[in-house]
Formats: sequence, C-alpha cells, structure tokens
Amino acid sequence: MSEKLKIILTIDTEHNRSPVPNFIECDFGEKGNCGVNYIMEQFEKRNMRGVFFTNIYEHNNYNDEWENYIEKLIKRISDRNHEIGLHTHSSKNIPIYKKSLKDCTYDEQKEIIGYGTNFIKKVTGKSPIAHRGGNYACNDFTFKVLSDLGYKVDSSCWYFSSDKNGNDFKYYNSLNQVCMINNLIEFPVISVFNRAGNKTKFDINALNERDLISVVEQMKNREDFEMAQLMFHSFSFIDQKGYDGLEPYFEYGSHRCYGVSEILTKRFENFLDYLYSDPCIEVVTFEELLKGEFSVPSFWGDVIFHIDTEKSENALKEFKAKRFNERSIVNNLFNDFKDVISISGGGYFDRCLDIDFNYLNSISNISDMAEKILNGYIIVYSDIEPMKYDISNFDWNISFSNMPDIFQLYLQGLNFIKILTIAFEKTKNTNYLKHSLKLLYSWCDYKSNDFNTKNNKFIWDSYSAALRTENLLYFVKICSSSGFWNDDMFIKISNMLLECGEWLNDDENYIKNHNYGIMMDVNLIYLGYVFDNKNWLENAKNRLLEQRNFVFNEKMAYTENNTLYGFSVREIFCNIEKFLKKINYDFS
Repeated sequence: MSEKLKIILTIDTEHNRSPVPNFIECDFGEKGNCGVNYIMEQFEKRNMRGVFFTNIYEHNNYNDEWENYIEKLIKRISDRNHEIGLHTHSSKNIPIYKKSLKDCTYDEQKEIIGYGTNFIKKVTGKSPIAHRGGNYACNDFTFKVLSDLGYKVDSSCWYFSSDKNGNDFKYYNSLNQVCMINNLIEFPVISVFNRAGNKTKFDINALNERDLISVVEQMKNREDFEMAQLMFHSFSFIDQKGYDGLEPYFEYGSHRCYGVSEILTKRFENFLDYLYSDPCIEVVTFEELLKGEFSVPSFWGDVIFHIDTEKSENALKEFKAKRFNERSIVNNLFNDFKDVISISGGGYFDRCLDIDFNYLNSISNISDMAEKILNGYIIVYSDIEPMKYDISNFDWNISFSNMPDIFQLYLQGLNFIKILTIAFEKTKNTNYLKHSLKLLYSWCDYKSNDFNTKNNKFIWDSYSAALRTENLLYFVKICSSSGFWNDDMFIKISNMLLECGEWLNDDENYIKNHNYGIMMDVNLIYLGYVFDNKNWLENAKNRLLEQRNFVFNEKMAYTENNTLYGFSVREIFCNIEKFLKKINYDFS
C-alpha cells in the first residue's frame, strides 16, 4: 500500500416507506436536483468513485411509473462504475424482514441478508462485498452471517451510536480504526467531538467544511491510521429549512423539502476539491482497496477525533473508552449461538476503570526514566541504575546491580510497565504503551518456557506476584480507557492475570502477618472484582481482616515494622477502603 490516506466515500441510499423515491433522486424540477445523479456527477468530475449502500428492501414500495425503480437505480449506479453495497432497513412489504436486524436470529439474518445479496447480484451481475445496517443495526450474528455469505466489509459499528440505534453486539473491537471481526473487515462510522464538545460523526451534515478538513488532517498526521470512510445520505443536500412563506416542494413525515441547499452542496463540492487536490489522499471504493495488498492497520492508530476548539479538546481529554457495549441487550437470542460471538476477556477490563491508581503517579523524573527504557536501558526501580538490554535477546534471569535480588524482584514484577504507563498518561505518547507491550510479550515468551524459569525464585514471590498484578491492571486500564485494544492483547493479559489470581488466592503461597500479604490481598480483591470471582473476593476479605488485626493495635497504632512502613500500610488500607465503597462492597 502507498503512504496515502485512503478515504472511502459512502452514501446511504434510501427512502424506505414512500411510493415515490424523492429522498433518493432529490429532483426539484427547475430548481435542480441534489440526489444520486448529482452525487455521481460530482465524483466523476474529480475521477472519484463512491460506495452507494442501497436499501433494496424498499423495492416493493414502487409501482406504476416507478415500477422496478430500485432495480434500475442500482444498475444505473453500477454501470457508472460506482460500488453497490447492501443497506439493510426492515420493510412492511418484505414478509421475512419486518423487524430490526438486531432483533433477528442468525437464521433470520442469513435469510434477510441473502435476499438482498441475491437481489443485487441478479441486477448488477456481481455480489456486493460491503454492508451497512440501517440505523447501524447489527449484533454478533450479523458479523457471522456476513462472513458466511462472502462479504468482505461491514461499516455498521459506531462507538457514539445512541440507545435508539442498533449497535447491539457485546464488545467494541475499535473506536475509529479499521479492524477485523471474525473474517470481516470493519470500517467504523468515524466518531468525532464537534465544536461544542458533543458526540457526532464524520458526516457531511454533521460537520462544516473546515471541521471536515480538520478531521482529515488529523487522520493524515496520526501514526498507524491509514484509512477511513466518510458517510452521508442520498438526501444530504436537500434544503429542509426553507424560510417563512415558502411552500415545500414535497413532504415526507416530518421532513419538509424546499429544494437544493446551496450551503450543503458548496460544502460538499469544496470538500471533494480538497480531497482531490491533496497528494497525500486517495479516494477509493472498498472494491478498489481490496484489489491491492491489504493489511489491517495497527490498533495503536485508534483515536477519537476532535475539532480545534477548547470545548472539543476538553471533551476528548475527559473521554474514557469502554470495550463492553452497554447498549447490548445480550438477550436469549444468543443462548444457542454462543460460538458465533467474538469473545475475549476485554469486556472485563472495563471494570479496571473503577480502580484508582493515582497513588502510582508520585514517581519523579518519570519521562526521563521512560525515555531511557525506550532507548535500550531497562529501569525497574529508582534506586537501581539502568541496565542496557536488547529486547530481541533479553535475559530475564540476569543478575544485575549491587542489589541483584531486589532487581530481579522488580523485574519479575514488571515494574518497567508502570514507569512507561505513567509516562503515557502524562504525555499521551503511544510509543510508551507500544514498548510496554513488546516487553510484556518478550516476558511471556520467557515465562512459557519451563527450562528458562525453573531456577528463578522471583517469578512467583509474594511481592513480585502482587506487584505484577498491580502493574498489569494499571496498564490494561490505561490501554482500555484510551481505546487501544485487540483480542490477542486482551486474551494474553487475561490469562496472565487469571494465573496471578490463582496464585494469590492459594493459601499455601500466602504470607500472614506481613505487609506483603496485605499487598497480595489488595490485588486479589482487584482481580476478584475485575473477573467477577466472588471466591477470590471473600478469601481476600477474610485474610485482610486478620492482617488488620495484626498490624494495628486497639488504638490503631502500627505494630509490624517502623513508622515509615506504617504510613505506607495505612495508605494501602485507605485506598482499598475507597475502592470497596466505590463498588458497593459491604466489606468497605
């Protein structure tokens, strides 16, 4: 692929329930037209092609002079070398499709989508490869059905979709980045914070010309962000405002249509000129994109876009992403088809947002330390000098410094991840998180080889295991809330944390009457909450009560060690008490 940003122009082409296709043709007689013919003309003037997501399910709506209108429409569009995609809206005139796609079973969806696929293939001679659900309606079945029917692309996922819209799958795979769902390439509807800081989409009608260009410039400058789709509708350029005394040319429901909107057509044409004139941008269709060498871009390019206003920037700063889709009903439709759902541990990690790791941010010179780690010098503790390393040949058993045991303890506790993650929080430099994951995968490879680890007593030590749990939970919280996720990453870290949980929960490994045991219990409580494991929560609760009774006397004076330890242990108890209150656990 070239270095150019790929933009796919997608048009939802529909009228749905009217016997006259006014919202597709948008023809106002002498006043001009601004529908599909106008849109194709503007594309072709600039040697561009578009993807027309067409709702073929309204084909039975048209009779008399409009007989076979949908058939003629998609042939007209296809004959002009534009791409036809399938757009799925329910229809009272199609017996198999009278409810939203998201409310349909796998078999019902397969019949509905197969119906639309065959309709398009019969008229144009080729099967569509791209789909968008009407009102973004889709669930986990939809992705499976599309894959089974040979589709290559879906563009139904919108992270900012509202409760009334149809994203009804269990987990978000991305915010705005192209990703894979099953064998399907997902091109999300692009989410943006507008000038007022409100949630909206990358759409001709949602953003003005300057703001559309601002979003594209961010895309161009974003590392690892290579492609995106712009959406609008066949009726996007109708003037639906008019002025007092002006009679509408036609009406449909609450829509009054007065003619062509010069403001909107000018915005559209100027934006196309911008795309056409920029040598760093290439406008393509999905078909054209997939003809070349195609690879899904890195999830590290994911981001919510914003406009250059204070309100928009503040909305982005305050934004916290979640992987689990709170709009998902996950109803009994899924009981017989659990195998079709794309499952990872990712949804659990949304619970990490409830854990407050602010106490970690007290480390000084964090940016300097993080830069050293990026540049080949590992740091595990501020009082131990940096160690030169090669990530491709890292010796995780190394004996280093004048405190080799302490070094190994913090190394196996993955303390470098904490340093890099804090640095990301302060700078938003994704290289810190990327490098954390590279080091983590290197450690996983080491850890999976029993021959490498059999003589290292610090891998499973009460302190290193608790510290490793804390650092992994912190890392995954920041990745999740920033929107950086994929299934491989979450499955690996899920397995690591589950292993930590089993070890921390085992009373054979527990240290009674010691601050290390307290750290084990605190992190076991976090894990019990994240993975919804009530046994872990209860065991940590009972052990922690005993620890409290040992380290504090009746007057709540600290008795285990020196005063400095006392302050530290008191802070640990206060932090866990705040957390337990937040999650409404009666042990607080």
